[in-house]
Amino acid sequence: MHSFIHFNDLSLQSLEVHTYAETKLVKTETVDISSIQLAVEESSRIYVLVPSQLFGYSVYENAEEFKGEVLKAHVLSEVEDRLISNISRLDFFYDSSRNLASWIDTDIYLKILNAFNLLDAEIFLFPDHYLILDSVDTLLVYQDKFTLAFKDGSGFGGRTESLLVYLEMLKDNGHIFNGMDEFSLSDEQSFIATSQANKILISLGELHHKLLGQDGLKQANYFKRKFSFQFLRSKLKLDFIESISIAVFTSLIIFAPLFINYSLKSNADSYNSATIEIFQQLNPSFTRLVNPIAQIDELTRAIPIQDLVTTQKLDAMKYVESLSSDSVQSIEINLMESYINVDLNKLPSYKFTLIQEIFKQEPIIVNTDRIIEKDSAMYGTLKIIYESK
Repeated sequence: MHSFIHFNDLSLQSLEVHTYAETKLVKTETVDISSIQLAVEESSRIYVLVPSQLFGYSVYENAEEFKGEVLKAHVLSEVEDRLISNISRLDFFYDSSRNLASWIDTDIYLKILNAFNLLDAEIFLFPDHYLILDSVDTLLVYQDKFTLAFKDGSGFGGRTESLLVYLEMLKDNGHIFNGMDEFSLSDEQSFIATSQANKILISLGELHHKLLGQDGLKQANYFKRKFSFQFLRSKLKLDFIESISIAVFTSLIIFAPLFINYSLKSNADSYNSATIEIFQQLNPSFTRLVNPIAQIDELTRAIPIQDLVTTQKLDAMKYVESLSSDSVQSIEINLMESYINVDLNKLPSYKFTLIQEIFKQEPIIVNTDRIIEKDSAMYGTLKIIYESK
């Protein structure tokens, strides 16, 4: 099944829908644009023919093969003096098979797009003069309207009462009608009073099927479907529960990477802060982390490790650590400030006295201000200050 849709006037509110099964016309009906979903078959093809006078046209040979907004900018800059709308408020199209650029007011285009966007159908949209496009200028008289297709691919339309005036205006501007075809859907006298006009009586159905035979029809399609969850739901015929499930799953796909990226960035920031804090212990003036490996190498090269702790001091520390594994809880060595903190817990008093006697033989200062004695045992932090050579 396929349908051809014509707009009855420029308000784009009333539509005439012609539905075919293969080449046989099944029905013709007039509907409001808001009811179009009831007038067309699901999974069918729909050809929407928009009044040609709503578009602007320009022949443009795209030798540079511009695309998208770049192509739009190049074309519209050449015809800027003909535009009545801001360029940003125009939807742009390019038919490469005819080198034809065209544009339409965005508000008008969105009205059409929104009416057809949710339909479960393959949709094609063209200016209505595409119905009669040929290698010569072509005129179609239909009811009280006319459509004119020029051989360069552009077109125009209007009321038949203004046709003769429009044709004269074209002639005055230098347009030459050479071998024009005039299609009429009724046996009326031709509006073209010239022997060069070839009058052809034809049915609308024949014109519809003539359009289907045009080359490059898919590539020239003006319809730009906007995919949305609502369209997906109508396309797949999902019930409420299925819709909610897909919405949740889609949200997870979209937002999970964002959450992971945020978490990784937060961890990286924490790592950087902790690294800077460590570096500042080695160099208080350190402020910026660029290359941790290179920077730590640079900082440690500046520290004379061999001078910070002598063999005597290391021997003394080994002795302190070996006094009692239960009593010595931890040992902190600060190389920058040349001191050692030894945390003691329940170190027998006699052993503590022994340590003090041994340390008297070394060039160090033993600070016992944070040591207390209880039940013949020592508790607290023993601070050993040594001299750096």
